[in-house]
Amino acid sequence: KIVYPENGQADERSVFLTGEAYFNVAKDSLKPFIVKTENLSVKVLGTQFNVRDYPDENVTMVTLNEGKVELQTTCGKTVVLEPLQQLIYNNLTQEVKGTEVLPDNASAWKDGRMVFDSVEIDEIVKTLERQYDISINVDSTLLSDESYSVKFKCDENIYQVMSVLQDMIGECSFVIEGNTVKM
Repeated sequence: KIVYPENGQADERSVFLTGEAYFNVAKDSLKPFIVKTENLSVKVLGTQFNVRDYPDENVTMVTLNEGKVELQTTCGKTVVLEPLQQLIYNNLTQEVKGTEVLPDNASAWKDGRMVFDSVEIDEIVKTLERQYDISINVDSTLLSDESYSVKFKCDENIYQVMSVLQDMIGECSFVIEGNTVKM
C-alpha cells in the first residue's frame, strides 16, 4: 500500500509505504524523494532501491541497487547506504544491522521470482502465505535456527513449492486443505 499526500510540500516528494515496493527515482536535487514507513524514513536524490516493511514482520529492510540513500529510524539513528548494501532494522529492539547483498535477490519479486538466501523457515512461510494467499501451519518441531537458501518462480503452484520445501527440510510432509497448508 502506497499513500501519496494530495497536497505535499512543494520542496519534497514523499510517499508512505506499508508492505514492499521497488523504486526507481529520477534525480532532482531540489526536491528529495522520501519513502516513509512505520519504522524508517528513506531519503534519496536519484537511485534504485527496494523497501520491505510488512506489519506482520519484526524487521524493516532497505536494499540499495544503485545511488545512495539516507535512512533515519524512529529512534533517530541515521545510516547512509551505498550500492549493494542492505539495512535490516529490528522494529522491536531498534537494532540496526547492515550487510552486503545481491540487490536483485531483494527485488526478485518484481521479476516474478522468490529468492531466499540463508533465511529461517518462518520467513519463507510468511512470503509464501502472501504470494499464494494461504495460511501455512508449520509443526513447531520443524522450526529451528537452521537457515535455507532456495529460489522459486512466482508462477510455480503451491504443490511444487511445498514439495521442494519438503525435500529441503527432510522428514516432514504437507497436506493442503482449501486455503490451508499443514506441514
